[in-house]
Amino acid sequence: AGIILLQPPLRRLLGVDALKARRLSPSRPKRILQKLARYFAELICTTLSAQLATLPLILSMFGAQSLLSLPVNLFAIPLAFSSIFQQLFNSTDAIVAGRLLGSTELAAIGGIAPLTALFISFFVGVSIGTNATIAIRIGEGDRSKIRAAVHTTAVIAIVSAVLVTVIGIAIAGFLVDSVGIPDEARAESISYLRIYFAGVAFFIVFNFGSAILRAKGDTRRPLYALTISAVVNAVLDIFAVSVLHLGAAGIAAATVAAYALAAAIVIVMLMHEEEDFRLNVRELRVDQRALHQILYIGVPSGLQGV
Repeated sequence: AGIILLQPPLRRLLGVDALKARRLSPSRPKRILQKLARYFAELICTTLSAQLATLPLILSMFGAQSLLSLPVNLFAIPLAFSSIFQQLFNSTDAIVAGRLLGSTELAAIGGIAPLTALFISFFVGVSIGTNATIAIRIGEGDRSKIRAAVHTTAVIAIVSAVLVTVIGIAIAGFLVDSVGIPDEARAESISYLRIYFAGVAFFIVFNFGSAILRAKGDTRRPLYALTISAVVNAVLDIFAVSVLHLGAAGIAAATVAAYALAAAIVIVMLMHEEEDFRLNVRELRVDQRALHQILYIGVPSGLQGV
């Protein structure tokens, strides 16, 4: 019911009906591109409405619980909202492309949305390994092990960011071709994806940093950082397209800037945390046991999310 109610306003926002009302071009390549843009607009509209439709369910569950379970809800609800907000980044990019640009840009961004969603799901899953590892060590009460896990997580984030950035930029063309983006939108897709990978480090740092905070029961502050960056992303998307006229590349740059803001907020939080969880550049090193435990739990979780 929620999906059905949300579909009409989202269709207007994304411009789905306007795309469908446009007459198809007599040129076969342009006609294929227009049909593809319609398909991705429909897909994004359905996905976004499904995500938003879960919010009343979350809130009703919260209201129905007893006071004894209130701490659990205060932990879980921000976590659920954070997951939804992360997926909304791609939806916002596609909405701006569909409303302010055209079929080519919408196809370019919407066509690679599944690829970016894979990276989001994988690293969100891997960060669960950090969450679990630090939480276990908190339970053990070993402060030195907590610090080791925190700084091992920071090293994992840095190494992962470098590897994904370098490899992603190098194979961006291959990834775009693998999802069958039409030739007319290929250049825009590659440009968007390369800029996305150039800034993927901020996304990775944010997720691993948030995992450290969540391990100690703090799910609200990562949500605040993500909410601020989501609003900034929407504003910068519109500014990049309407004022700077940068097209799909501008939308990608806006998304990277928004994630950079989220990562910076989380890093500042960690650098001012209580001693056991405080991030100190001088203590960056890999603890073998912590590394094994984080990857042992996180990698299967990430693959399951993919």
